[in-house]
Formats: sequence, C-alpha cells, structure tokens
Amino acid sequence: MKLWEILSGVGYCFAFLFSAVLSVFGTGLLAAMIRDASSSQPLLVLSREGLQDRRQLPSIVPWNNVESIRVSSDSNATLAYLTFRQPVYVSRNRFRFGGSFKEGFKSNIRVLLSTLDQDELKIGKVMVALVTENGGKLRGSALPYSP
Repeated sequence: MKLWEILSGVGYCFAFLFSAVLSVFGTGLLAAMIRDASSSQPLLVLSREGLQDRRQLPSIVPWNNVESIRVSSDSNATLAYLTFRQPVYVSRNRFRFGGSFKEGFKSNIRVLLSTLDQDELKIGKVMVALVTENGGKLRGSALPYSP
C-alpha cells in the first residue's frame, strides 16, 4: 500500500467523523429551535424585579445585581453584555444560540436579542433603562442607547 492511499483513507475517516459531529450538533440546534418556537413561554423575561433569559438563567436575576450593561449590534446580531455584582448560576445548553456552553457561576453573560420575536433595539433600550434605574452603569455601546 502506498503512502498516498493511506493518507487518502485517513482523510476520508476524518471527513466522515467531522460530518457526523456536525450532523449531531445541527440536529440538536434544530430541535432546540423548534422547541423554543413552539413553546408558549417567552425566552427572555424582563420585569421590574429582574431578568430571566430562559436559554441560560434558570431563575430571575434582580436588576440591582447587574453592575453594568453594554449593548452591541452588528450586521449579524444584537447582544446585551451584562456584568454582575455577584456571580449568578448559568445553565448549559450547547444547542441554543444565545445560551452558554459552560455551566456554573458566572460574573458575565451575553444575552442574544436578535432571535426574539420583538424589536431588539427596543428590548436593548428597556434593559439599559432598567439597569441604570437600579444603580447599574452603561458601558460604551455601539448603539445610541440613552435611557
């Protein structure tokens, strides 16, 4: 057997394994998207008391625990970056956009606003207003957010 035949076989194995992993991840992502779209529960809950991003936060986080917020937007997504005074528990969900890949207590999270069924700019403005109203700071933002 020649070296190029061996390398060719290794290449096919690598391509097959890569495709299998990609297929599993894509199937999980599709299933999570269908589950989120068919659920009657909102993914992001904003209230006077706090926020809950059901994609990553299992419980409501009070606004007074949010030290700062930065809202950023580009052509692909709008995100709110939150920094907490006290770390909050973040659950893991590998198959959701906007979710966390690591589980545990974190001082910083990103909240994806683009995939929600409401205007992400309005959601960002409401979040900024609630954070600053409860003693949090607005960090530099790519969007003109002023409460």
